[in-house]
Amino acid sequence: MWTVELAPLKSQGLWDGKTPFDYPADAPTAAVGPVAVLTRASIRLRKTPRFWQYVEPTSAALAQAGGVRAAIGLGELPLVRQATFSVWESAQAMQQYAYRDVRHREVIQLTRSENWYAEELFARFQVLGSTGTLDGHNPLAGLLLPG
Repeated sequence: MWTVELAPLKSQGLWDGKTPFDYPADAPTAAVGPVAVLTRASIRLRKTPRFWQYVEPTSAALAQAGGVRAAIGLGELPLVRQATFSVWESAQAMQQYAYRDVRHREVIQLTRSENWYAEELFARFQVLGSTGTLDGHNPLAGLLLPG
């Protein structure tokens, strides 16, 4: 079991019509050190075949991205409510993938132009601590100061 302690930095969008993360208006929005990202989308039923056509290549690109320490996909409601959780060495590494990877950029553009999502949420967190293991090791070993 791997546990990651997080503090919200910023979020955009809704989860079941609500803003799920509270943080002070004057909270820092930039992270120092590792960051975590949670994305969640309610996919329009008619758009699911098109969405799923892009999942495998985007997942493969994420798995090969520089600076990603862990990434998982979650199905809250199979096929139409999907989320991802990823942990990165730095905000810069995450942004390099999110905005410069050709496959990911293409998917971002398609989600907008084809209106795939009925609702979406993007949240970024400062990683405060990490204990335990994922697949036999701590993905953030060596990146965090001992608590």
